[in-house]
Amino acid sequence: MFKLVVVLFVVLLTATVTASLEEASENSKIEVSKEDLEKMLSYLLHPRAHNHKHKRRCGVSGLRKLEAVCPDFCSVEGNQIVHDMCSMKLSDEDIKMRCCPDTLE
Repeated sequence: MFKLVVVLFVVLLTATVTASLEEASENSKIEVSKEDLEKMLSYLLHPRAHNHKHKRRCGVSGLRKLEAVCPDFCSVEGNQIVHDMCSMKLSDEDIKMRCCPDTLE
């Protein structure tokens, strides 16, 4: 669920930025780079006020763990790895096998 919210927010933010820049320059074409997406994700995951931590669920820490294990995030589409990470204890090897099998040695 959290991953869906993050993706929707990034898409909405990208569409808003693209629309505002297209108004400024009719002939410009904007492509969002990986660095821009990482900045947006970093903004979403930044530490918040103390009272927010009491409402926090596993999703944020799951995304951080996923980024640590698979730096390029999931290469397997349609995978609900964060949900499974929150509901089951998956080892780093399990995460790599399900999300980024190309990084296995």
